[in-house]
Amino acid sequence: MTSFTRLNRIMGWVVFAIALLVYTLTLEPSVSLWDCGEFASAAYKLQVVHPPGAPLFLLIGRLFSLMASSPENAGYWMNMVSAVASAGCVMFTFWITTYFAERMVSDDNQLKTLLVLGAGTVAALTNTFIDTFWFSAVESEVYALSSFFTTLTFWAVLRWWKTAEDIKSDRWLVFIAYMIGLSLGNHMLNMLVIPCVCLAYYFRKNTITSNGVIMALVAAAISLGFVMKIIYPGIPWLMARMDRLFVNDFGLPFYSGTIAAIVLIGLLAGFLLFYTHSKGKRNWNIVVMSALCVIIGYSSYAMVIIRSKANPAIDMNNPEDPYKFYGYITREQYGDRPLVYGPYFNAPEEDTKSLGTRYFKGKNQYEEGGENYDYTYPDEYLTLFPRMGKSNKSNDARGFREYGGMSDVQNSIDEIQGLAQQQQRAMTSEEQEESQYLNYEKPTFGNNLRYFFNYQLRYMYLRYFMWNFVGRFNDQQAVMGNTRFDGNWYSGLPFIDYFVVGPQKGLPDFYKNQKGKNAYFFLPLLLGILGLIFHLKAKKYDFWLVMTLFIFTGLLINVYMNQPPYEPRERDYALVGSFQTFCIWVGLGVLALAEILRKFMGKISAIAATVISLLLVPGNMGYQNWDDHDRSGRTIGIDMAKNFLGSLEPNAVLFCNGDNDTYPLWYAQNVEGFRKDVRIINQSLLPTDWYSSVLLNKVYASEPLPLTLTKKDLQTGSFDGGIEIIDPDGEVTSLASAVKQVIEENNPGAERNYFKARKVSFPVNRKAVIASGLVRGKDTSEIVNQIQYSIGGSYISKGDLVLMDLICENARQGWKRPIYFTSVSGYDFYDLNDYLQLEGLVYKFVPIRGGSNQRQPQRVAEDKLYKNLVKNYRYCGMKEKKNFFLDDKAAYVPGDLQQMASLLARSYLGKISYYNQYARVVAEKGSGGIPVPPGYASVDAFLAIEGKKIAEYRKKGIEVIGHILTEIPENVMPMRKEYKADYGLVLLELGDTKTAKKTLDLAVKDCTQYARYFVRWEDETFGAREVQSSRETLKGIIDGCNQLGRKDWAAEFTKLSKGI
Repeated sequence: MTSFTRLNRIMGWVVFAIALLVYTLTLEPSVSLWDCGEFASAAYKLQVVHPPGAPLFLLIGRLFSLMASSPENAGYWMNMVSAVASAGCVMFTFWITTYFAERMVSDDNQLKTLLVLGAGTVAALTNTFIDTFWFSAVESEVYALSSFFTTLTFWAVLRWWKTAEDIKSDRWLVFIAYMIGLSLGNHMLNMLVIPCVCLAYYFRKNTITSNGVIMALVAAAISLGFVMKIIYPGIPWLMARMDRLFVNDFGLPFYSGTIAAIVLIGLLAGFLLFYTHSKGKRNWNIVVMSALCVIIGYSSYAMVIIRSKANPAIDMNNPEDPYKFYGYITREQYGDRPLVYGPYFNAPEEDTKSLGTRYFKGKNQYEEGGENYDYTYPDEYLTLFPRMGKSNKSNDARGFREYGGMSDVQNSIDEIQGLAQQQQRAMTSEEQEESQYLNYEKPTFGNNLRYFFNYQLRYMYLRYFMWNFVGRFNDQQAVMGNTRFDGNWYSGLPFIDYFVVGPQKGLPDFYKNQKGKNAYFFLPLLLGILGLIFHLKAKKYDFWLVMTLFIFTGLLINVYMNQPPYEPRERDYALVGSFQTFCIWVGLGVLALAEILRKFMGKISAIAATVISLLLVPGNMGYQNWDDHDRSGRTIGIDMAKNFLGSLEPNAVLFCNGDNDTYPLWYAQNVEGFRKDVRIINQSLLPTDWYSSVLLNKVYASEPLPLTLTKKDLQTGSFDGGIEIIDPDGEVTSLASAVKQVIEENNPGAERNYFKARKVSFPVNRKAVIASGLVRGKDTSEIVNQIQYSIGGSYISKGDLVLMDLICENARQGWKRPIYFTSVSGYDFYDLNDYLQLEGLVYKFVPIRGGSNQRQPQRVAEDKLYKNLVKNYRYCGMKEKKNFFLDDKAAYVPGDLQQMASLLARSYLGKISYYNQYARVVAEKGSGGIPVPPGYASVDAFLAIEGKKIAEYRKKGIEVIGHILTEIPENVMPMRKEYKADYGLVLLELGDTKTAKKTLDLAVKDCTQYARYFVRWEDETFGAREVQSSRETLKGIIDGCNQLGRKDWAAEFTKLSKGI
């Protein structure tokens, strides 16, 4: 072993240790948001995650979780999987870079070793600190392990290249194939190394020509397609078809055909290996062996079927039989977005076409579950390369038009609808006709390409690329918002940033002090471009290997994903392979910089280039990024999960909707064993047969739910085409009867079923409600005799039917299961909002009509909400921890808590006002003839009891707002200016003038900053919105101060806001 080889290995492990130290110091100590809760829960008990699964990641996660000293520490150790994998990726990035650098530096350079190791160190540490990579490195998600496999496999390609003349070198090709197969059990991204393997083989083994390169790329496409379209979905397809043949036709047991398919594949592989070996076909033997190793690695998916068969608590899609497993692997439930030819987003549905028969596992054989259908569209709405394609999100049409150069069409639609809304009337038939005409205005192919370049390439790739190598303005995602600021890139160079995000002088404090604001001054990008050019000139075939990986893991992924507008979160994590590949060129830029400096600095140019690059690139990136990537003190996921679950009565049913109000709750139940009596129901999963059927099973301490629907009613094919609402007579119908009728008339496999009612009701047994403890105390006097509501829209899903059946049958059985909605998901059933009671992060469904303000329930359970906000809820220790960071999605729930404190304080003010009104009337006219408030024996009793509570209401109102201001401090999560204004006015009315003035001062400061800064963009939507909001908030503050007797404050604020 040469001294360089030894140093190279040592330095590789040194950068591994540095990266692991960084990630360990910034690791989140418990579960993170998004899919992390699902993955951590599933890994802890080897359960089944959403399609297409990640069995290898879960197996590794399970091994790491065994090192946890208690269930509360399991989340930390599963996050550590990503930390170790990311550090491993950094190490292999170092060795990949030093391999290329060594080939580029001449042997007569006396400082060759320093230069090569310096290049590797700069590349590795840049990779360590880039924004996207660091984000994935400290949470339990699959992308860190995917990055590890990508660099490991690419490094193995270079190891084969280095020893290609050795007869034993082909074992590296077999190893590469096995790593690709193994990585399929984590994520499909690692397959993108396959084109590099094919190019490397061609460059190393053949005389290079243009036609040869083209043929190598064709071979790469074929190889990639073979794994993606033959091995990955083909094996499950074969297992499913053979199992149905063996079971239905041959009368054999379930899974006999699956076993036969596996045996058949094994026999075929064995025969091909024997044949190619005996015939001396070495290359074909390697191909067969490689394909077999891909399949062996892929076999980690056996864990999915095995564990699903055990019916664990998390069993996404229930892929326990070959047919469900095939649908699981192919992500059948998500549908697909055509890449080559397909309809535009606004194509009218013309007809339906059958995609084949669905099968499900019956008692003794596979049974038909109806047809899979898809829509057909008019030919004129079909296009090649459909970027502006069909989407199932209602807002996407706006985004397609905005980014595709059709804003004038969208503006016309908005103008028509806005006029009707402004005049508080329905649209006329002429307006409806014109709006419909505009909705169906077909995009041109030019619009299609404009959307591709403007959104999919610029906004969803180049913007992310600039984040990582130029800088980032903030961590706020702009969805139909301020795209100039939120989520934009930023360099730190004012003369450039002026044209990107606007002038930095006078910037509001919220933007100025953002921890997510990072400036790299273009240095990583410039060093990377320098390295790219130097690499191309020095070793062009090496360069094309790296460029191939860079393109396939970046631009081509975006082409393949074909993203619609307005994603629920930033998608940079899917492109991290491209960014870590660019880090190789950042490292090679050290060589180019040394070459430039040699003219001025002579022999010390190598040292100077290395030191300058280390300090100005990875050094600055680490300094800039640390505060917004340090999650070491953040327990937002588990704390908020326990806040949700801790708000519930025993044996409750909780309906939630999004990832962030579902997966952390799964983690709390499955890993930490918290509130196993609660049944958590995700509304977006409820329409599926496999998920809704589980409601009839016992899960942990939660008994089966009261439903009249049976598993047969919920099986594949039942109500899958949607349930159309028809209202024959417009009368109020018994909900139980309507549900019963749709069940009885159900035709499994039918395109459509019918729900024959729009206004529904069900009776309320007052005694049963009181006996269940659902409603207590004086509130029992407000219990209604029946619950009545209207169903909106034209269709309901199977999930909606389950919900209606549940609330009706639960009432019939005595209200034994309290039903709640999260503060997010409650809005999806706004027709029930009259009966929802705010108790914290959840709304409780109660048989009391509270009245609603549009979609916001007005009934507040003051005592419960106060107890939750002040006594029970955990706030992640925000007030104690310095440099605590909340990204925009982590701030959602704290933002809800801030709003709830205001609602509670205003509810107390409402009680005070209510009491004062009664007291004033009684003082003037006496108590005779005045209506008695609900829950009281008389008006005098009301005045006597409530009069003693007035001081308590004031005290509690001040306390709850003060508690939130303390627990969620401004330096951690700056409060919205509207909330500050509301807090200040509420505190003023409650009597806390000191805190009120301080809070209103901050609100006025924010408003004046926003109004004066954004006025320059008042002709643009985002600028006009900010200015208008600031002006209205200021007016509300001044008017409120005048009304509450603080005219001196009003005069002061008027003076401060002069000219706005």
